[in-house]
Amino acid sequence: MDSDWFIFAVDPYYDRRTGYLFGVNPAGSIMDQALSNDVASDSSWDGVWEWEAVINDKGWSVEMRIPFNQIRFPKKEEYVWGVNFRRIIMRKPVDHPRRGQTHRKAGRLEHRIHQRPDRPRIRHD
Repeated sequence: MDSDWFIFAVDPYYDRRTGYLFGVNPAGSIMDQALSNDVASDSSWDGVWEWEAVINDKGWSVEMRIPFNQIRFPKKEEYVWGVNFRRIIMRKPVDHPRRGQTHRKAGRLEHRIHQRPDRPRIRHD
């Protein structure tokens, strides 16, 4: 990684062992991976999602659209997912991710719904 990155990881089973990772850099390059067994990642997984990165006088921002049909999870009325957000700033090497800590240290997202949503949006400025 020779650039800044914004990375979003989700653990839809909240097992802290599996999940998906989505990343975008300021130039609009992307990466996505399936995560498994707590530390392994599969970069051959190729999710279908949208993104837009914008560079401005304050830095850069990214918007991601990840359809739920790209993420495997059971249909329920109440969801508990692990989520993690990371911004890698190359001029600050301490911000570099450490292998195996993307989903294991994820926060907890709880949401009660009656129908599976199909178009979640995550925006980071």
